[in-house]
Amino acid sequence: MYSIYDASYNDHNIFHRFLLDAPNINGDYIQRGYLQAVYKMQNVSNGGLNNDCLANMTSDEQWRCIFVPHMYSYIKTPIFTYNSAYDTWQLQNTLGLDCLPPKCDAEQMKQLESYGQEFFEAVSPAIQSPSNGVFIDSCLVHCQSIYSITWTHFKVGNQTVGETLYAWLTSSRDHKHKEVDCSPFPCNPTCPVFN
Repeated sequence: MYSIYDASYNDHNIFHRFLLDAPNINGDYIQRGYLQAVYKMQNVSNGGLNNDCLANMTSDEQWRCIFVPHMYSYIKTPIFTYNSAYDTWQLQNTLGLDCLPPKCDAEQMKQLESYGQEFFEAVSPAIQSPSNGVFIDSCLVHCQSIYSITWTHFKVGNQTVGETLYAWLTSSRDHKHKEVDCSPFPCNPTCPVFN
């Protein structure tokens, strides 16, 4: 399982891997199978996953707590979620899309947009949380937190992720920042365009 806490600042944590438990273009749950195997192999029901999440799942469903969308509501530490709704790794490995825009046909673009909508629905608890921060862009990128350009050039709501995170970390608990990008894809002019 990926570490869900990539960085911490006092009593705050940062997410940047919001992996969906979603079907691919054929209706198969490929990532579900992989993470069920990881769950069994590492025996994480005996530690390593959120105990409240595990307690609220049947023994046959406890593996779901390895996926952020299933365990998010059980986390009590304030979290800043940073992700792309169109993460390129997820588009290829979870959705099974064999293209990236602009090299996709109309049907593939429809599948991409459907996946983006599913992502926005899955991340809605983070968006609705009164104590958590959010920066969700609609750029075609993966592991964006490791690239300086994504911290300084990608903007949502006229604000970079760096500005949003800083405002969230330094503001009072009553004023958390949430920046959620536009839809449908492509709609953000600060995202790079690949040909």
